[in-house]
Amino acid sequence: MRVYFLSARPCALSVDGAFRGYTDGFARTLELSPREDPLCEFLPADGERLPLRFVLRGGLHRTPPRGVKVCLLPDGVALYADGFLYADAALRPVAGASLPFGGLTVYAQAGVHYLFEGESGTKTGDLSERFAACRIRPFANFALIEGEGAVCALDKTGTPFFCGRAEDWSADEEKDELRVTAPLGDLCGRTAAYTFDCAGEAPVLRKRRLSPFPPLPADGRFALCRLLETLRGEEEEEGRALLSADLGNSLPALRDYFGDFSAAVPLPFAPFAAGTVCPQRENVYVLKGYAATMREGKIENVRRTF
Repeated sequence: MRVYFLSARPCALSVDGAFRGYTDGFARTLELSPREDPLCEFLPADGERLPLRFVLRGGLHRTPPRGVKVCLLPDGVALYADGFLYADAALRPVAGASLPFGGLTVYAQAGVHYLFEGESGTKTGDLSERFAACRIRPFANFALIEGEGAVCALDKTGTPFFCGRAEDWSADEEKDELRVTAPLGDLCGRTAAYTFDCAGEAPVLRKRRLSPFPPLPADGRFALCRLLETLRGEEEEEGRALLSADLGNSLPALRDYFGDFSAAVPLPFAPFAAGTVCPQRENVYVLKGYAATMREGKIENVRRTF
């Protein structure tokens, strides 16, 4: 079986005690047999995280290894390691604040977390490494945890209404508005600008504005991938612009044809091929492949290839 090894951080890859190269966001490909029960190890290069070890066996689509995301491919399987634990598990306070509606503490212990204690009860949550150094400040009826290139906005119950990477954010005290510009996470590197109304008892998302797509290459080779991203982002007008007149009139049916997916990826199998990464269960995904037929720069037909 062909196995693609990827990791969220640079790692040395070991199989049955033998060094097999390095992994990160680019795949390291090996031919392995689950029948031989090979011991696979991701060894973080920086030493700040513990190694992630597991025995590669059959049934990955039912029980993925802990800390590993599994994507089923037509020619094998991709294993993406991202569940590394900190080597230092000591408890360390990061930031704390007393708020009008409760107390909020950010601490590090095998990861970064927050603890909220208020009238509604106690709530905990996980934060990314970007909050390993942060500050807490009240805003309107809510709270902001501000990290390095990231912000987490919590309501009065300690529930996040935005949490993650952010290129920019601002809290308008006069209008009680929180504005956040964050990476959209698509292949084009676009951003999404959010405006939250924080004047009431609960936050309300007033606006969500996406940055424009960059121009496609003249040969249109990424048109299908772009179409999938417009469907995922519910950008109907941009999607119709990529389609022939007949196919554009069937956009709702086309959306049903592709179904639910969490990401779109270009595929090298054909000039106008793309794939969808579809969740099957927790930490298990399947890649579905499609190919487009182009005419005069527009997609006139789409077919499933695997």
